[in-house]
Amino acid sequence: TLPAEGNHTDYFFVTQQLLPWKDHVQAFNNRWSSGSLGPQIVGLRHVPLFQLVLPRLIAAQIPRLMPILVLCDPLGRAEKKFLQLCSHSQDACNVDPHSVDPHFCSNKSTEAPAGFCKQSIASYYEHLPGQGPWDERVQRMYWEQVFASRDIEEMRRLFGRRLLVIHQDRLRLDERGLYNFVAQAVGATQPFPDDVQFGHYNSISGERSSLCLHHSLLEHVKAMLEVEYNYLEQILRASGEDVPRSLRQRVSRCERDSSKGPVRTCDAFTPCERAGSGQEMPGDTV
Repeated sequence: TLPAEGNHTDYFFVTQQLLPWKDHVQAFNNRWSSGSLGPQIVGLRHVPLFQLVLPRLIAAQIPRLMPILVLCDPLGRAEKKFLQLCSHSQDACNVDPHSVDPHFCSNKSTEAPAGFCKQSIASYYEHLPGQGPWDERVQRMYWEQVFASRDIEEMRRLFGRRLLVIHQDRLRLDERGLYNFVAQAVGATQPFPDDVQFGHYNSISGERSSLCLHHSLLEHVKAMLEVEYNYLEQILRASGEDVPRSLRQRVSRCERDSSKGPVRTCDAFTPCERAGSGQEMPGDTV
């Protein structure tokens, strides 16, 4: 995978125009051919690409391009998206408080952004989508990111059998087997060498919010996401994948040890470790 220089994500396909600038194309092509022989199989790291209409239309025109879609726990995604939205809005409070939902700025002067976001998730989920005191535009944007079924269906329409759909549990249960499976699917003729250490990256573990501390709230949010859980089961079966036990039984990050203790983060380039142990830490992909 070739990430953009100095960044975690390749933004070449994120454009508001049908054709990119010539110098952007030249720079992009130079990155692929920088080696003496050039890579035989290459990839782009771009997590939100499938949610963007024009970029995914452009990507679908590349004949041998194979998107790899890793399905995660809907509840973990809902929690993460709220914290991202809240943190972004808290930052905006310093610049233009009138541009964001006033609830995100109400405690700005008395509590740190991280603490406010961690506790306010409970009050957000007390209301159904589209109801309550929260700004309607903010709610709509939030739930569009949480419910991924519409975007996945569009990916299936555009890419057909080229779309590779797998569940995140395969990374937890058989990491090496999954990487070898993906390598073979995209055309590699040899598995990864035995000495390759894959590691766990780009994760936020620990007590990210107060959601996992309230059992009734947890079950309430799971009920709100039931249609998404059902869709994930459906899409995995349609793709020939087994539905993992965690999905069938609605096991979320809150039922795993990775949701306990202080918040632990690692980026896309540094392996996650347990505090003081030097061992890789199974956590929650961001």
